Amino acid sequence: ADEQVLLFKSRLDLLPDVNQVSKTDRSLIVLAKAAYAAMTEMQKFLLGDEYAEKLAAAEAALLKEEKDHKLRILCVGSSTCEGVGSSNNNVYSYPAQLQTLLGSGYVVINKGVSGTTVADKGGNPYRKTARYQESLTSNPDLVFMFVGSNDAVYEAWNRTDIDYPEHFRDSYISLMNDYKNLASNPTVVVTYPYRTFGHAEGRDDLVPRVVIPMLDQIAEETGSPVMDLYEPTNFAQLSASYKDLMPDGLHPNDQGYALIAEAAEQYMGAYTEANLTELKAGGAAIELTDGIYEYAVKAAGDAYP
Repeated sequence: ADEQVLLFKSRLDLLPDVNQVSKTDRSLIVLAKAAYAAMTEMQKFLLGDEYAEKLAAAEAALLKEEKDHKLRILCVGSSTCEGVGSSNNNVYSYPAQLQTLLGSGYVVINKGVSGTTVADKGGNPYRKTARYQESLTSNPDLVFMFVGSNDAVYEAWNRTDIDYPEHFRDSYISLMNDYKNLASNPTVVVTYPYRTFGHAEGRDDLVPRVVIPMLDQIAEETGSPVMDLYEPTNFAQLSASYKDLMPDGLHPNDQGYALIAEAAEQYMGAYTEANLTELKAGGAAIELTDGIYEYAVKAAGDAYP
């Protein structure tokens, strides 16, 4: 029998019943659709109607599930995620304002905790909070890790009892994996910390000079997307004085959080429009290039429409 036909059959045999198809089956269905489109007429004949019909039914079920599903975005972080500095966290924190911008097709979940660190041996580890435990049951599709600012202080970074930068890195990856291993299989977005102004204890220097390059390395090593919320918080250039948007140089006000939410909304617009995904099939990278329902696939340099 034709090897490609057998591979296709084995791939479809992994799919659940049509009434149990979910977004976690997306990659398998996309790969199967692309493989079917690349088959010769003889291979399609050898495959038979049963498997072609199963693929069509699975695709239809996935489209319906995607249409009905509200994308769930989990926001984790410290005070600038929780909304400290706003007049009302539930209305003017960046996750609350992002919810307003994105509308009813999304659910934005705020699990920020003021004063927390990424480092498990930091002053107030996020992973030891109740809201962290709650975040693990939030069933997210995306996780925005807007963290790291509270770690970026010289007192912590220069500790002699531990290698704090390396510990920060390990803790960050562990937190990422906590979310990546959830049943909802979310995409974890490495998110740059915000800018601060007039804080000589380390944030003004360590975030751009050390933390952001470290996050870039982590994103590259883990294959994670990156969202830049550092540049959009350059409030000194966006207003006559940074204090108009971040009065204490550390926590935005309602208007400052609005700018962060707008930057996150723009990221979501690019994310949902491109919807680029890299998959692994037999060790070969396969990139979806034209959106998930176009099923254009690039494999080993060959494009299949």
